[in-house]
Amino acid sequence: YFPGKYNNFLIFRGNFFHAIEQLPLYGPYPLEYNDMNHYGPIFSCLIAPFAAMPMWLSLLAWLLALSMMLYWAIKTLPISKTGYVFVYWICAHELLTGLFMSQFNIATAALIILSFTLIQKEKDFWAAFVIALGFMVKLYGIVGLAFFFFSKHKIKFILSGLFWLAVMFVLPMTFTSPDYIIEQYSLWFSDIMSKNE
Repeated sequence: YFPGKYNNFLIFRGNFFHAIEQLPLYGPYPLEYNDMNHYGPIFSCLIAPFAAMPMWLSLLAWLLALSMMLYWAIKTLPISKTGYVFVYWICAHELLTGLFMSQFNIATAALIILSFTLIQKEKDFWAAFVIALGFMVKLYGIVGLAFFFFSKHKIKFILSGLFWLAVMFVLPMTFTSPDYIIEQYSLWFSDIMSKNE
């Protein structure tokens, strides 16, 4: 057992198990992993399928899912075959670094790319979904809002965004409780503020 090798993934799995037990998501758990969780409560829903598997299988499935997500997102870009190869080569080193650390940053990059391509394809409902998801998991996904100005359906985009934010706020309550999740969002806000300091 060498937590340093996949410490981030232990934090991710812990997010789900702590939510199920309604334990604080943003406290230290030195017997489980090093460092602390900084991901939004909705992340407990995302990691749930992986947390249900044995450790070796869940880590492998997580890394494959991250890789395929980035591959698929890049594939949606409106560029030539040569362009795809060029982008994959540029991403290869950072992808490997992210995989070695089992980081969610790979998915964040994919979500930002998808927010651009979905808006370009006038699929504003789903563009709002990926932006809301990136924001509610790790805030950085809000970068996708930069593409709002390219939307041809701005009202639909805004209403879709509000819809998805509400869904993602409520979703973790389905297997925990409203009071618990509201408290965790408050603790998440405090955690982000202290981390930024």
